Amino acid sequence: QQKPYLRRCGSRSAGMQGGVFNHRFYFSGMSPDSPEEPVGELNASICRCFGSFEQFRKEFKEAALSVFGSGYAWLCRLPGGALRICPTPLARNMHPVLNVDVWEHAYFLKHVNLREEYVNSWFQVVDWNEAESRYLCALTT
Repeated sequence: QQKPYLRRCGSRSAGMQGGVFNHRFYFSGMSPDSPEEPVGELNASICRCFGSFEQFRKEFKEAALSVFGSGYAWLCRLPGGALRICPTPLARNMHPVLNVDVWEHAYFLKHVNLREEYVNSWFQVVDWNEAESRYLCALTT
């Protein structure tokens, strides 16, 4: 059965539905009780595609910091299994695995305008078990 976050939105309300999806996906991808690094097949794929977790983290952070104004940085699985870091909007046939919200409202109260500090803090609460589940789900679609 297809996961709800992989369904297509209708064109009339796609903008609003997309915003709801992005936020739900973001919040469900965090946990205070998660491994500090990716696990399982996702970890293996990150190492294959980026060389190491440290390199992935560097490139993902650069993508998050490069978003002008508001938006997201995403880790997506492409058809064929490769991973790609990309900004919003996602291209067709990309299956999201992980995202970080870089809209100022996501971090202003704690980090004011220090987006890099926020992204570093976000990496401490990424739910790598959930990301692994999403990655494995994407492999079957």
